[in-house]
Amino acid sequence: MKLQDHDEYLHLGYPRENLSPWKENYYFNFIDTTANCLGIFHVSIQRHKGTAILKAICVLDGNSFSYINEIEWPLYAGKNLSDSVVISDGVLTFEILEPFKRHRVLFDDSSTRMNLIYEKRFDQYLYSNEGFTDNHGDKALDVVHYEQGMSVNGDISIGSTITKISCLGHRDHTWGFRDEQNLGGWNWIAIQCDNSTWNFYQLRRNNGSPNSVAGFISYKDRNETIIDVQVIDIQNNVDGEPVFCDYRVKLESGTVFNISAERFIRMPIPFGGGVPVIHHENFSNFLIKETGEKGVGIDEHMIVST
Repeated sequence: MKLQDHDEYLHLGYPRENLSPWKENYYFNFIDTTANCLGIFHVSIQRHKGTAILKAICVLDGNSFSYINEIEWPLYAGKNLSDSVVISDGVLTFEILEPFKRHRVLFDDSSTRMNLIYEKRFDQYLYSNEGFTDNHGDKALDVVHYEQGMSVNGDISIGSTITKISCLGHRDHTWGFRDEQNLGGWNWIAIQCDNSTWNFYQLRRNNGSPNSVAGFISYKDRNETIIDVQVIDIQNNVDGEPVFCDYRVKLESGTVFNISAERFIRMPIPFGGGVPVIHHENFSNFLIKETGEKGVGIDEHMIVST
């Protein structure tokens, strides 16, 4: 599959003859350590339920901030919005200004306003979904999925205080069958370095199927595919939360990198879908041990509770 500009926008049709959950998700994050602001924006459009859940979960000037809203879908009020808007509930808005190059996330609840422009830093990377569907036709995660490293600029206003944002972040977009009921957990990592972005995951199912692993590294001139991901070590704090982690990834070329993650903020993320999970969204400092390259990003742990 080769991505086209229209793939950035909503995929309005889906196979209704199959009752498995079918979702379309947009995700953006930003980490500005200088401004002491970071956060995640997410929308999950659940076609099989006729709903969309929009989230903004941030730390703004050191203070936690969250917004969650569930709306009916389709949302016909969208006809009054710009053609570039993929979804909005009137408070949180996701816009595509130029496919694969420029996006905007807007938030306005009167007391807090955010206007963030995401600009392409690297080419998008399209995952293969071969690892998601097993020989028995499991549709647990049969999705089209791409990610992209971005630069983020804009401003955040809280009352009369305006904070300028200039930092790195990343985004992803998925659509297709997405049924978390069959998942046993995952580690999902997104790292922003000065000259690269790293994204990789290890996904586990609760039916004994082999782990699914994938990922990539983006540089200015190329993307490199990660073919193996190992979780080497996880160290928990006294509350049982993962705070130090070591990973090992292997590229198609055979090159191996060892990567450490050290949490500096844990952000609580509500996890829907009726799955009993523990979800650790760690904003972490990373070190690529072989090169000495440092970065910041997301070290996400999803664990199905028992």
